[in-house]
Amino acid sequence: MIISDLYRYAYIGIPRAGSKSMNHWLMEHFDGEWYGGHHQYQVPHRVRDYFIFAVIRNPYERWVSGHYAVTWDDHAPTDDELQPYRSKPERLIKMRKVLAAAQKQIQRPAPEQSVLSLEQRKMSARERNKREDHLINQARFVERSGVRMALYFERLPQCLSELPFVDSLQIPPFPNHPERGIRPTGDFFEQFADTDEEEIVWAHAEEDFRLIGYSR
Repeated sequence: MIISDLYRYAYIGIPRAGSKSMNHWLMEHFDGEWYGGHHQYQVPHRVRDYFIFAVIRNPYERWVSGHYAVTWDDHAPTDDELQPYRSKPERLIKMRKVLAAAQKQIQRPAPEQSVLSLEQRKMSARERNKREDHLINQARFVERSGVRMALYFERLPQCLSELPFVDSLQIPPFPNHPERGIRPTGDFFEQFADTDEEEIVWAHAEEDFRLIGYSR
């Protein structure tokens, strides 16, 4: 989460929705300061009356982004990736602990997804969404944090002018940090044309389609 007491806003970073780029932009140009974790959604009481916003993304595109993402564990972070943490040593220590824990997790043998039927995979996705600690879907972030404005990832950076603390005539350049992975060309439907992934995405992100306004 990024908070500014000067501009009175709180930004909720939703996974796979441009949060790294937005973090850099807000910290560099609008007095943004880290609060809590990267995807922290619990807004502190003292800023509840601030302007709370987030960026949301089409569930299909989030799925593709996650599919080709490279985690922090797959290579040592670069200097540019570590830069936001250098002014906050305690966050750098915390990040290293997270990386160590994640490395252990990916070393465990993963269950073979191919043995699960389509209905079993859809049921598993729905069951995960019922858990109180499951915060993957964007609707959960929006509802629990009290987001007052959601910018569409697909309209970045043009929609930045809608933020009340941004001068529409002098919008600082948006960094657009590249994905941590190599993504082939083509949208979701081109890449997964011959699979059952569309039904899995629907089962997994049904809340996002319904509450955030994306159509299936």
